[in-house]
Order: sequence, then structure tokens, then C-alpha cells
Amino acid sequence: MRLIRMVLLSLLTAIICFNVVGCDAKSFTRTRLHYGLGEVSYELQPLLEPCTTYDYVSDVCGGFGVDSFRIWMSARYMVEREPDSDKVFLNQSNVESIHKLCKALKENGVTQILAMSSEFLYPFDYTPTTYSCVPDPYYEKEFYERFLNIQKETWRLIAEEFKGEITFFEVINEPDQSEHGTIHKCGYRVGETSNNAKYFYSVDEIARICMDINYYVNEGIKSADKNNKLLMPSLCGYTWSKDYLEAFYKVIESKTIPSGRDYSDTDPDSYFDILNWHPYLLSEGATSMDESWVDLNNGIYNVAKKHGDAKPVWFTELGFSDYGRYTPTDEILAQAFELIKSKLSYVETVIVFRITDLYKQNISAYENSFGMLKSICDPNVTEENVIKKIGETYFRIINGENADLQKLSDKIKPHLNKFK
Repeated sequence: MRLIRMVLLSLLTAIICFNVVGCDAKSFTRTRLHYGLGEVSYELQPLLEPCTTYDYVSDVCGGFGVDSFRIWMSARYMVEREPDSDKVFLNQSNVESIHKLCKALKENGVTQILAMSSEFLYPFDYTPTTYSCVPDPYYEKEFYERFLNIQKETWRLIAEEFKGEITFFEVINEPDQSEHGTIHKCGYRVGETSNNAKYFYSVDEIARICMDINYYVNEGIKSADKNNKLLMPSLCGYTWSKDYLEAFYKVIESKTIPSGRDYSDTDPDSYFDILNWHPYLLSEGATSMDESWVDLNNGIYNVAKKHGDAKPVWFTELGFSDYGRYTPTDEILAQAFELIKSKLSYVETVIVFRITDLYKQNISAYENSFGMLKSICDPNVTEENVIKKIGETYFRIINGENADLQKLSDKIKPHLNKFK
């Protein structure tokens, strides 16, 4: 009887805590840590580094021994819209291209493939000024609701096409950027800093838009396969990221969404399956890889716990530039994973950004230098120096301190002289 009472009490507590603000849920605890890499492949975006071919990227994943990969896969690359209606359809040529990448990744041991997009498709009679602007939910209500339905159908088509290949989806990237560059009103134009302020949405408006989009996309991907998982819009890991997460839950609990429906849905599971942010070292967040970094991440996670929603967390970007303010990068990366393993048990998957430095696609010294490897487009790169110190460190984090680095070298070697 005592055991029965304990079980009943536990069930009652869980029911009471579900979706109740102020009732902390028990933290999710991972059973294992998944290691991953993220890279923008040349076949997907031909203006980028030519060496990041599908074959090279997938072989490098196999060399590192990661089991997770984040594909920068724009929805606009995969899906097109009819010119005179809101009907969308797959771009078959580009679809076959992604099938090729997924096949190569699977052959190299990757089991978790995450499709990430930060661009949208729009109603046929609506003119966006960027591909990440969103019709105003209040003043462009008809366009907004049609926009939401297009996102649902777009990702339903993608999820059906890649059933069994891609099971994780992330459709909004860093909506909490300080310049509101990823979710804004139409009228916003890249580079027009002085004129763009009037096209910013407030934090609460961004939260509503993000959760509306995620709700519709979740319906789409789950109709294709109920086992598909949708990630929360990836937050930047700033000090104010927890304010955005709080706004996400506030709008979910407000009984005012999803827009365009004659009902409300206050269950966070209807909006995302996995929590998600990018815990870079930032002057606006933690500035050293120590307890302050742990506290920053705990602060974000505790918002979810407060709302009874202690889901697993993915860090879908984590990396360090050789020309950033935080060096040496190999030591900082090692410290990060030590803290993740010892202090952040709710983190289930970490995607390290990125595979390779940039050489031909010269952005800036800072942006060019996040790679685990030097660019094999660089004529000065050889088999002896292609693996950076941070890359060797990541390899040993995954495979053990005494692991033979030749495993990675052997995967890189066949590609070394193809792009010089």
C-alpha cells in the first residue's frame, strides 16, 4: 500500500506541475551525450567555400566520429511556390541533392540529421523585402495566416520526402539577435540601419510569431511522421535570451494562439520537442568558460523548468574563432565540454560550428576562423597541418585522449589536392 501511495503521489505531483508557472519540473537528464558538427555545404550555397562538398563534409564527420549533423538547408532551396497561388511543391533536383548528402552522412555514422532553415516562403500576392520578414499578425492578418499555412505545407512536404533520413527540424534561427535581423516586419532592408527601426517587432510580438510558426510546422512534420522532432527557435545565448524564452511560454499560456484557429493550445509540446540555444562566449552573456557560463545556461533552462517544461536541450551551435577575444580555442572547447559533462546534464546534443576555416570565401578574420580544420582550398595546407589544435582537441573529446588521430587524417587525405 505504501508503494501504491507513493506512485499515486508522484503522478498527482506531475499532473499538478504540468504547464503551471512557478512549479519547477524535474530536470531532464541525458543518458548519453551526442557530438555533432555543422557546416554550410557548397552544393547548397555555391557562393561559399568550394571545398565543403557533400563527400568532404560527410567524410570529415566520419573521421571525427560524430553522430549528429546540422544541415543549413533553406526551405526556399527545397520548396517552390506556384506563381499565381499559395500552392507549394518540391524542387526535385535540389531534393535529390539532399538525399545524396543524407546518404553520405549515414554511411559515415551520422544518425541524427537536423535540417535548419532561417528563410520563409510567402503568399503569391505578397512582396517580402527579405526572406526572413514576416507579415504583421495584426495589420496583415490575412497574409499572416496564409503565411503560416504555407510554412506548414512546406515542412510537411520536406518531412514526407525525407522520412527516415531527417528526423529533426529547426525552422527559426536566433530570433533574439539584438538588431532583430532574423524576424522583422516586411519593409526591413538589409544594410539600411537608420531606416529599419520602424520594422522591428517587440519581444512579445517575436514570441508570438515564433510560436505560431512552430505550431504550424510541428503539425506539418508530425503528419509526415509522428516521431519527427521540432526544435525550439534557437536562441543566441545572450543574457536576454531567457527573456525571449519567458515570452515564448507567456504567449503559449495566453490562450491566444495558434493564430488562425478557433481554439487555443497551451501545451508546449505542440510548439517544440527540444529546447535549443547557442552558448557562445559573448560580451552580452558569459565572458569566460567557468561557473558564469554554467549559470548563464542554467538561467535559460530554469525558465523552462519554471513552466513545467524540462525538455532535453540541444546546443545547435558552439564554437570559437582563432581571431576572437576568447583564446586559446582548443583549451576553451575542452573546458566547455568538461562543464557540459559535469554540470549541464540536461544537454543532450552539441553541434560544434564549424568543420572548416574559410579561405576563398573571405568574410573577415573573425568569421573565417571557426573551423576545426584549415581550408583545403588554401595551397599552403598539407596533410601535416590541416587539422587545427581545436580540431585535434574535439577529436579526442569524442574518441578519448589516446585515440589515433590518423583515423581523421585518413578521411581528409583523399580530398586534399582537389581544390587548390
